Amino acid sequence: MAKNWLKEAIKNVDINDDIAILENPEVSRYLDDIMIDTYWPTILQSLKNSGYIYSPEDNPKIELELSYKLSRALTFMLLDEQFLFYRGSLICTREHWMLHNETYLFLSSECDPKVVFEILGNSRFVGNPPSLSISKRPGHFYEIKLNAGKGASWGYYDDNRITKEIQKAIEVSTAMQDFTLDGIITATSIGEFLTMAYEVYEAY
Repeated sequence: MAKNWLKEAIKNVDINDDIAILENPEVSRYLDDIMIDTYWPTILQSLKNSGYIYSPEDNPKIELELSYKLSRALTFMLLDEQFLFYRGSLICTREHWMLHNETYLFLSSECDPKVVFEILGNSRFVGNPPSLSISKRPGHFYEIKLNAGKGASWGYYDDNRITKEIQKAIEVSTAMQDFTLDGIITATSIGEFLTMAYEVYEAY
């Protein structure tokens, strides 16, 4: 008779907690192994290739992603000095995978507001529009956050295609950071910037 994982998991629940989350350990290990063995080497190399500070540097921590299915998430980041400008999360279940990307743009108060409005109101971001806040980062004023998610059922893409999607997300977000290092996107350069951003963040 197969070992009842649920009974074993219940034994480890702290009765003083307000909520209990039980994970099938075999499925959890299976998903963690996929991320560590198949995708983490690509993620780590892409982070190193960026030339920026990155996290984690090694031994990534994989965490539970709250969902109606057992989901495990591997999160990785790029920073310019102490400021986060990119966060990616690879989320896996037994049925599918998802890559979630966030890029933060820090623009100077000297940046033409029309450029900011063009990014925020661009028709090709309409399905998942960027958000704007006022940055407290020294020397910058506008903080624009772009979000994107891409995923599919296992078998729809092979491992090579999935690793390429991860590489592209990190490379494009790094290029966007390089493009805006001085905090300025001009009216003449906005087209070039948007063409770059569309590779990952386009969301009709």
